[in-house]
Amino acid sequence: MRNREFNLKYVGIAYLIGLAYAAPITFFLYKMKSDTDQFLTYISIISLSFLLYPLAKFLFDNLGGFYILQRSEYSPLFWRAYAGLALVIFLFTILLAPIGLIFAATSLMTRKNSSPE
Repeated sequence: MRNREFNLKYVGIAYLIGLAYAAPITFFLYKMKSDTDQFLTYISIISLSFLLYPLAKFLFDNLGGFYILQRSEYSPLFWRAYAGLALVIFLFTILLAPIGLIFAATSLMTRKNSSPE
């Protein structure tokens, strides 16, 4: 079973996934040669999404992602759908991150209270 803890390893992997989505989106926006103000607005939103992505991903993983991923016999089509879902999570990170922050804080407090002293 996968690790359900919000720790440094989890955050690092989530940032790598977020970078895999943010870099192509940024490159695409740069190549569109849009207005400078619009470009800076989009870059700000993408940067904020990148920074908050681990929290939104933690929310999804706690709501079912860990359960789905504990099976390894899925087809390549499933993994494409899962990557698409991760992209949707990245796009809606700004809305999902506050709820993910509550989940992460609850997880950290529960882990701290349950550890023997």
